Amino acid sequence: MDLPEPLARLANLTRGGLTRYRFQAKVRFSYCQAEWLAQVEADRAVAHATSFDQAQSRFYIDASFTPTSPPRVPAYQDLLSDPAARTLAVDHNHGFLAPALLDRFGNRWAGCLTSHW
Repeated sequence: MDLPEPLARLANLTRGGLTRYRFQAKVRFSYCQAEWLAQVEADRAVAHATSFDQAQSRFYIDASFTPTSPPRVPAYQDLLSDPAARTLAVDHNHGFLAPALLDRFGNRWAGCLTSHW
């Protein structure tokens, strides 16, 4: 992500017209450290989000990534043959959110109560 205009002067890495800031400090991940390390060592993508807690005067860096062994996705034909298969559909517009549970044919499931939030 490009640095915002007011922070562009702090960039210590500029490539292809993008202004970036590379941290020059060691960090420690206290949660899912082994998973994070496996991603990095396998040269897989890791996204980092930085936030600041004003009450604690602390920065937090959250890492997210795709697991090295994603769960198996059933084949389309297997899903169609399962009479209990359901799909959650969400209609969202400005100020409007309507979830609905659909059966395998795309019809609203009779056993599902929906509400508008």
